[in-house]
Amino acid sequence: MDATKFSTFFGNVPTFTIPGRTFPVDTFFSKNPVEDYVDSAVKQALQIHLQPNEGDILIFMPGQEDIEVTCEVLAERLGEIDNAPQLSVLPIYSQLPSDLQAKIFQRSPEGLRKCVVATNIAETSLTVDGIMYVVDSGYCKLKVYNPRIGMDALQIYPISQANANQRSGRAGRTGPGQCFRLYTERQYKDELLVTTVPEIQRTNLANTVLLLKSLGVQDLLQFHFMDPPPQDNILNSLYQLWILGALDHTGALTPLGRQMAEFPLDPPQCQMLIVSCQMGCSAEILIIVSMLSVPSIFYRPKGREEEADAVREKFQVPESDHLTYLNVYNQWKTNNYSAGWCNDHFIHVKAMRKVREVRQQLKDILVQQKIEVVSCGTEWDIIRKCICSAYFHQAARLKGIGEYVNCRTGMPCHLHPTSALFGMGFTPDYVVYHELIMTAKFSRKMTERIEQRYCIKFCQKLGEDAMGVTQIKEWFNRFKDGRTSAESEQRCGRPQTARSAAVVERVRNLVMADRRLTVREIAEEVGVSKDSAHAILCDDLNMNRVAAKFVPKLLSPEQKDLRRDVAQDPLDTANTDPGFLNTVITGDESWVYGYDPGTKRQSSQWKHPESPRPKKARQVRSKIKMMLTVFFDVRGIVHHEYAPEGQMVTKEYYHDVLRRLRDAVRRKRPDMWTANNWHLHHDNAPAHSSQLIHTFLAKHGITTVHQPPYSPDLAPCDFWLFPKLKTPLKGSHFESREEIMRNATTELNTIPKEDFQRCFRQWKDRWAKCVQAQGAYFEGD
Repeated sequence: MDATKFSTFFGNVPTFTIPGRTFPVDTFFSKNPVEDYVDSAVKQALQIHLQPNEGDILIFMPGQEDIEVTCEVLAERLGEIDNAPQLSVLPIYSQLPSDLQAKIFQRSPEGLRKCVVATNIAETSLTVDGIMYVVDSGYCKLKVYNPRIGMDALQIYPISQANANQRSGRAGRTGPGQCFRLYTERQYKDELLVTTVPEIQRTNLANTVLLLKSLGVQDLLQFHFMDPPPQDNILNSLYQLWILGALDHTGALTPLGRQMAEFPLDPPQCQMLIVSCQMGCSAEILIIVSMLSVPSIFYRPKGREEEADAVREKFQVPESDHLTYLNVYNQWKTNNYSAGWCNDHFIHVKAMRKVREVRQQLKDILVQQKIEVVSCGTEWDIIRKCICSAYFHQAARLKGIGEYVNCRTGMPCHLHPTSALFGMGFTPDYVVYHELIMTAKFSRKMTERIEQRYCIKFCQKLGEDAMGVTQIKEWFNRFKDGRTSAESEQRCGRPQTARSAAVVERVRNLVMADRRLTVREIAEEVGVSKDSAHAILCDDLNMNRVAAKFVPKLLSPEQKDLRRDVAQDPLDTANTDPGFLNTVITGDESWVYGYDPGTKRQSSQWKHPESPRPKKARQVRSKIKMMLTVFFDVRGIVHHEYAPEGQMVTKEYYHDVLRRLRDAVRRKRPDMWTANNWHLHHDNAPAHSSQLIHTFLAKHGITTVHQPPYSPDLAPCDFWLFPKLKTPLKGSHFESREEIMRNATTELNTIPKEDFQRCFRQWKDRWAKCVQAQGAYFEGD
């Protein structure tokens, strides 16, 4: 705590410092910057363990994934050392079951050293006796709210100097100790903030704004905060409260807003609870809101992930994650709130007990507000409508294969793998979501499937970005007449036009599956003219070609901001570290075709005065094709291979490709392999961004250079390598797959080293152009 700031804020009041009882701690900094903090932490822990000195070890890691990898690598390395003393490796993080968390407090047998791998929960929240050595990775996870897209991003950030001092102090609680910091002293003094960024500056302020409004504060932008939050956060919170009806057009608190301020919940949950009383389902919504107030109730113990997933699937309600939570609570209640039942079903019993406490507190507030708690029984559609009434501003519609876009902002996102709707067999046209989290893709957590008619009642207030009044009235009249769908009836008496909704959807699915298809290929596949296919792509789907891939013609402001931000990070790294691009290996897949110059030319000897002019010979792709996967760096091709016939690029196939890539790096780039300082760049294809791939990369300590979505112009394979490879193959006729492989490999091997170096310089220039253009598409090199 910064005591001086508090003293100044409250009128220079006197402060009293009460020192704690600590022992001296020797601090050791790393001599050189560390590239892989997991590997360095493992090496440092083994060095400490192999010394004869007594004392347990505490390793600080950013999150659960790093902790699990650290424990796994530590056990693996220790097993490779002959006659090494035993070491008890114990993880500790919030999602770990309580019985496993309690193991870190148990005293180890005589002669057995304990190594605790923890998140920053071990900085202040708990003290472990016997810790004499601390290994500080220098990183932690912070949740940062982005008001532009309404998303909390839990990302890894460097710790502050205050965090570092707090971590080193853990080594001196029970005796003199040592702290090993995996960063240099210069980094500590020049790059780490003095204190952590205050939470009020990086969180959603809707609840805080509602509280201040209820206390009579009118001008929030002029309010004297100790740490003023960004103005965008306050304005976004005011807008959200206005949408929910908590504020009127003048910014004053409405009766609904005053009622919402009585609940210690996020504003949408407050409104959902109040509306549920009018709809007659307050008992069920009370449980759902309580379940949303605690961290995840499910856990997946290491080594039993599949068993835990199978048990979790038994609770899932296909229409909704919220109803899944309601189902879990009801079954727990049926089993007399049993702790054993929770353990058998991989559910945190402490979290469920907390849910029960929160439910009772909220019920007391409802009684105090003279609101009746009633149940809707088995009419769960009422619950879904109630959820939609509170989260209608977070509605998303289906666009393409498995991709949704927010109806108001256009933000692209995908179903979270843990959602009940994920892998359901069919994809709902509309969903509302409770939380947007950042993974390799934008994902929606806690998803509620909704019918189109559920959107109508609550979407009119959103203004220009929502459905028009005419559209709403048209849908209303259809449902009034007894229709069950908002889709237009098919016309009879004449065939459908080429640009019907079904044809547009087929074209959309083709493009989403392979963005490198030509307009002619799309037209032939769908069975329409080339002009119709072009019109569908440009007018109906609003797409254009960039670096041989179809992308949105007009990017939304959020998509531009995302492109700019993602391009800014590697550009800053490349500017500060001239050798950064030398350590990047980039790759992608593409079809390699043979071209058949087969004739469409009319013979001139058949021509007579009335005959049309000879048709121009055109090239068409032959049916023989190969899927090529290639990786290269600034020195040339590192690895390439061709997929077997009929093999698509799935996550399992790509996992095997990466294993062979690691072997190629070891053989062809021994300097990068030894230093373990190479970075992987690939695009956001589903196979590349699966959990299987993330786990593989984390396990082997491979860091990635992020690729923004809709950005083939920022991918070297798309804007340089594949066009360069396919140009000389154009017009050649190949009789077999082997001939394609032979010719494509020859072309790859003949590319000079200077061209690869020029490509990486162009890549850096394209990052700069993207940032300069504020994320918009730019002219090529």
